[in-house]
Amino acid sequence: MNMTDKSIEVARDRGLGTDDLLTYVPSPLLFGDDGLMTKPEKSQLVRELEETLKPDDYYYRHKDDSAFLIDVMAAIRRVPLSGLTSFSDLLSKFAETTSLYHHHGRCDYIFDIYHDDPSVKDTERLRRCRATPVVLSSIELSTPIPKDMPTFWPSSQNKLLLETLVYAFLRDRSMEMHKEPTVLSQLCIDSGKWKCIKIHNGTEYNMQHLQS
Repeated sequence: MNMTDKSIEVARDRGLGTDDLLTYVPSPLLFGDDGLMTKPEKSQLVRELEETLKPDDYYYRHKDDSAFLIDVMAAIRRVPLSGLTSFSDLLSKFAETTSLYHHHGRCDYIFDIYHDDPSVKDTERLRRCRATPVVLSSIELSTPIPKDMPTFWPSSQNKLLLETLVYAFLRDRSMEMHKEPTVLSQLCIDSGKWKCIKIHNGTEYNMQHLQS
């Protein structure tokens, strides 16, 4: 499934008609002439948004059918590590930072890992990496958080192990604690262990059309 097909499927799942979706013109800053996504300069993108947005667009208006997209790895990396000793502590703090959203609508947790070799993320990893990665053989809730996290993040293996742990954590937690639907969705992971599922009222629903 290509990016266009995926976008249409996601929009349909959100209740947005295909005709509505196709009324929006993608920014030339986001897509090149070949139709592939680019990585624009943030300042350019901000300027374009400022030129396009209306004053009312700057104000959040909650609706009953709101949905929130949560980039799992981005959210995890923003969790302050001070006082945390294990990955159990890290996931508990992560759950605290996202709990507010669950009171206001459906939450979609996006897991994305690029573990193919070569990977489309290789250049980005090289740009970010300032330390030799230390690869862990396993990550469990009781596993101590590495003291030198800059050596943890550059490893794709570490991220895959961590996302596997987060997936299981959210799956169990959503069964017991979340009133609104929770969706666990993966991108770029070809594995039977990574099913795209929606959890609501203690029941799991397969979301195959959202799976890569």
